[in-house]
Amino acid sequence: MLNQELYEKLREIFGTVIVANQGIQMKFRVTLDAVTQKYKVEINRELGDSSGEEYRVNCFNCGDTRHRLYINHRFGTKIDDQRVSKEDRIMRFWWMCNCFNESCDVRRELEDRLGGYVKRARFGEVSVLEGKEATVQEVGLPGMCTTLDQLDPTHEAVRYVVGRGFDPVKLGKKSWAYCHEFANRNVQGRLIIPVIRHGEIVGWQARLLGTPPNRRVPKYYTCPGFPKNRVLYNFDTAKGYDDVSVVEGPFDCESSGDDSVGVLGKKISEIQLQLLFIHWKDAIIYVMLDPEASLEMVDLCSMLRRSDKFQYVVPVKVPDGRDPGSMERAEIEALKRTSLQEVLGV
Repeated sequence: MLNQELYEKLREIFGTVIVANQGIQMKFRVTLDAVTQKYKVEINRELGDSSGEEYRVNCFNCGDTRHRLYINHRFGTKIDDQRVSKEDRIMRFWWMCNCFNESCDVRRELEDRLGGYVKRARFGEVSVLEGKEATVQEVGLPGMCTTLDQLDPTHEAVRYVVGRGFDPVKLGKKSWAYCHEFANRNVQGRLIIPVIRHGEIVGWQARLLGTPPNRRVPKYYTCPGFPKNRVLYNFDTAKGYDDVSVVEGPFDCESSGDDSVGVLGKKISEIQLQLLFIHWKDAIIYVMLDPEASLEMVDLCSMLRRSDKFQYVVPVKVPDGRDPGSMERAEIEALKRTSLQEVLGV
């Protein structure tokens, strides 16, 4: 535990404490706010997508029983940076003590319950250990690969993506490639779909060109060791947009547009949720999963609404027998407009 004193105090108050991102240190930076011209403290997302080790408990304010109140291991501790106001040198921002179930501000009452711990932390008397950084490592493309824009138009990989309605040149510019040679047979001869974070390839998925001949052959093979629950496909591009669409996979993302992110599956992880909370606060979030993931879409929309961090959460129902990756952009945009109007009651 990076903050043993806080952990033990929370156990004393709440009983069960679940530790998330254990051993990961929270990296922060001090930046100048362009509007207020004051220095502020924020998570340094360039060094990783996790806010570090957190302690999950049942929220005493909303009656939560799913351990959705997250308390950062640096909560209440002091930073030594004279540029920051005395008030903000104490690490007690909303993202360090946040209930994702209801729109409840539990910070001040939690401070009261922690009692002596808060006073000791403010005076620098609480020991916080240094953990490992929450980084996603660059891996590059596997084996011998050629990006799609460099392949002959008659190549099977090019014909495959064209057959699905995508531009191989555009995908090639995003480092989508064909693997000619690799030791693993689940990679060689497949379409390689890279996941890029801060301009670097941090993982990939190898997609079979066609339908698997039997259940033993996976349609997708994920790069070994790739923590896909820590990233969102197309995040680098999507974060430049005010609103965002949440879809399942890369093909869904490419169909939906540059303002989309893929969770690389049917469920979203806690870290992926944090990315949405941090980068699209007060935005419109469109949720568009495949029809067979209808229950997962209901759960995700409910979770996002309870967080009270977004302007609107809009479920977009895809017609049965279809998926976003097989739809035209105009068709998707029309569905999104209709879905938003339903949410607004227009």
